[in-house]
Amino acid sequence: MMRPLLRKLTVLLLAFLCISGLPYALAENAVSKEADIVLTGDIMCLAGQLSAAKKGSGWNFDYAFESIRPMLFQADAAIGNLETPVAGKEQGVTQFNQEGNPIINAPVDFLDSVKKVGFDCLVTANNHAFDKGDLGISETIKNLDRYGFYHCGTNLSDYMQDEVVIMDVNGIKVAVLSYTQFVNTGTAAYKKSGKMFKLNLIDDYDSFTKIRHDIETAKARNADYIIVYTHWGVENVNTSNEYQRTTARAIADLGADLIIGSHSHTVQPDEYIETSDGRKVFVIYSMGNLISSMPRDINHDTLMIDLHLTKSGGTVLEELSYMCLTAGNRQGKQFAVLPSRLASSHNVQKNSMEASIKRTTAILDDIQEVDCFSYVDYDYKF
Repeated sequence: MMRPLLRKLTVLLLAFLCISGLPYALAENAVSKEADIVLTGDIMCLAGQLSAAKKGSGWNFDYAFESIRPMLFQADAAIGNLETPVAGKEQGVTQFNQEGNPIINAPVDFLDSVKKVGFDCLVTANNHAFDKGDLGISETIKNLDRYGFYHCGTNLSDYMQDEVVIMDVNGIKVAVLSYTQFVNTGTAAYKKSGKMFKLNLIDDYDSFTKIRHDIETAKARNADYIIVYTHWGVENVNTSNEYQRTTARAIADLGADLIIGSHSHTVQPDEYIETSDGRKVFVIYSMGNLISSMPRDINHDTLMIDLHLTKSGGTVLEELSYMCLTAGNRQGKQFAVLPSRLASSHNVQKNSMEASIKRTTAILDDIQEVDCFSYVDYDYKF
C-alpha cells in the first residue's frame, strides 16, 4: 500500500538535487528508493467457484477479486500463490464431488480476472502442479506468459529451471522463488506424464542444493531482496509442524529474506527466525486461501501482507503489516474475497467477518494489522 505523498516528496528532492548541480548518480543515491509489495495466499479454482462465476459459454471471476482491487493497485507489485493449473477448458475444468485430492484446473478466464485485479507475479510450485500432466504445466506457463505475469515454480526445461525471477520494483530488485514439499502422484495424469517439465521440489533435504543454487543465482544477479514461497505442511490445521519449522530455518540460513508458506488452506503462525549470520527473517507458515470454495470456516480466513522496503545502500524491510480478509458473498455470488473489517463496518456478513478476524488475529504474533480503511479511495460497493 503506497505512501504517495512520501513518494512525491522523494521525487521532488531528487529533482532539486539534480538541478542544484549534484551528479545524477550521487543524487539518486542520496535519496532511498522505496517499494510496497503485497503478498497473498492460495489462489484456487474449485468447482463451486466455477459454478458461481459461470457466464454463458465461459466464466467471469471479476466479482470474486474486485473488493481487493484498491489494495493491489495501490501497491507497487503484487504476488500470489496460483494453486491451480490454468490449462484451459479444453483440458477439463475442476469437477464436483471428487474424492481425495481433487484434480483441479482453471479456464483461461480465471487468469484474465487475476491479471485485471492487479497481480504481477504468480508462484506455481504446489501439489496440484501435475493435475493435468505435462500438457497442463506447459499450457499454464504459456498462459502466464501470454498475460505478462512473472512466474516461477514450474518450468519448461532444465535451462529455465536454473533461472530465477527478479522483478525491478521502483529500483529495488526483488527475487521470487517457489518450491513445494510434495506433488499429487496418484493421479492418472501424473502417472502418464513424462516428467519432461520441471517442478521445484523440496521433498527431501538434498533438495536444499536447488534452493542454495537459486539464492546464490539471485544474489549474483544483484537481487536486493529474496522472497521464498514454500508449499508444505498439513491441510486444514492452524499449526505448523516440525518439518515446516526446520525447513524454514534452513532456507533462512541459505540467504532468504522472507518466507511465505502455503498448502494448509488456513492461516498458520508467524515468527522471526534469527539466522547464523545474525539476520532476522520473517516467516508465516501459511496465509490461507485468498480465493476458494472450500467449506470449513478456517478455510475462509486469509490475509494480505504488505512489505514496505527501502534501499539506500542496503535494502531494509522498514515495515511489515497485514490486513484480514475473509471469503464471503459479493453481488449475490459466493466465493469472493472481502476486506474483513471494512465488510463488517458496512454490516456485510458481519458475524462471519468478525469471527474470521478473531481467528486470524489470535494466530499472528509478530506482524502488525494495518488499517484497511486508509486504502479505499472510491465508493466501496459490496
